[in-house]
Amino acid sequence: MNGKDYTTAVKNQGGCGSCVAFGVCAVIETTYNRQTNNPDADLDLSEAHLFYCHGAEAGRSCSTGWFPDQAFDKVKEKGVTLESVYPYSGSQQACGVPSGWQDNSAKVSGASKLSGRAAIKEWIATMGSVTGCFIVYQDFFSYRSGVYRHVSGSEAGGHCVEICGYNDAQG
Repeated sequence: MNGKDYTTAVKNQGGCGSCVAFGVCAVIETTYNRQTNNPDADLDLSEAHLFYCHGAEAGRSCSTGWFPDQAFDKVKEKGVTLESVYPYSGSQQACGVPSGWQDNSAKVSGASKLSGRAAIKEWIATMGSVTGCFIVYQDFFSYRSGVYRHVSGSEAGGHCVEICGYNDAQG
């Protein structure tokens, strides 16, 4: 927006089905940067805390994944600490957030569920990024850039990401 990049760095979820935690934390970080008008605010939330603690409370694990609306609800209700307080590892682990994490945490005041391309595009243009989920197929694992389109292979599962832009010409 206005020539500034408010998004945070892309991170690697490793071999764990924790993409929801990454998509949700990235959207919160980007939204914070937009709201403070500071692309360098450097808010770095703990995907480990969100997934291995809050997700585990909901019965989620690396092999089951999770849903964004439930993750946003947990951040609203309980908060999520910083990456520096509880770093992420790319494999299943028990919740290991240290006591006192609340002193270094963030909460959201709410989340909106958007329907349709027009609403999503309007949100991105005026408010910031959104969390989006989609079905991936075997060909996704050889995807490298641009707009992903299924060409071949069977369904592999779901994936959630931060959506920070759009291109009408490419759909």
